[in-house]
Amino acid sequence: VQVHPDDKDAEELEGKGIRGKTECWYILDATPDAKLVYGLKPDATCQKIADDIKSGTLEKDLHFVNVKKGDFIFIPSGTVHAIGGGIKLLEIQQSSNVTYRLYDWNRGRELHVEKSLKVLSSKSMSKMLPEIQHFDKSFTCKYFALELLSGTNLKADETTLLFLLEGNNVNVESSDGTKLVVEKENIIAVKAGEELNFSGNGSFMKIVAK
Repeated sequence: VQVHPDDKDAEELEGKGIRGKTECWYILDATPDAKLVYGLKPDATCQKIADDIKSGTLEKDLHFVNVKKGDFIFIPSGTVHAIGGGIKLLEIQQSSNVTYRLYDWNRGRELHVEKSLKVLSSKSMSKMLPEIQHFDKSFTCKYFALELLSGTNLKADETTLLFLLEGNNVNVESSDGTKLVVEKENIIAVKAGEELNFSGNGSFMKIVAK
C-alpha cells in the first residue's frame, strides 16, 4: 500500500528539486472480482492509521473498490493506493521515483510510515474517499494529458506516446517514411511535428507530458 508526496512535501522530505508523484490508472482488463485500494475510509485519522499499522490491521482503514475494463482511476499525490490481483492496467505518472510504502500486509519489506504519515497529515482526510470513473475520451491534469484516439491520421504538435489499446496489425506510416506494424499493447513514440497515417482497426491512448 503506497502513497506519494506532492512537490512541496517531496522537497521537504527528500531534498531540493525532488518532485512528487501524481499518477493514474486505465484498466485494460480485470477479473470479475478484481479490487484495488483507492483511498481511506472516512473515519481514518493519522493516529488511527499509525496504530493499525503497528497492529497489522490497516486493512480495515482501506477503501477497497471493484474495477472493470475501461475504468479510470486518477491518483493525485497524497492518495493511498494499491493494485489487487487479477488486474492489468496502464499507468501514467508524473516523472518521479518517490514512493512511500505505508503497509505491506506484514510481509516484512521496508516501510516508510513516518514519511507516509507526514504526507497524509498535509491532506484533507475527509477527501480520501475518491470515486472510480469510466474514461470519457480525454483527461488532463497538471502533469499529463490523455486522449482516446481512433482514426486514420495524427499530426503531433508535441512529443507524444501512443499505446494501442485495441486491435492488432495496425499499420502506421510516418511522414519521414518509417513504417511499423503495431500490435495490441505496443507503445510508440512520435516526435513533435511528425505526421502519422494509420490503416487497420485500432484505438490508441494518446499520452502527452505537460
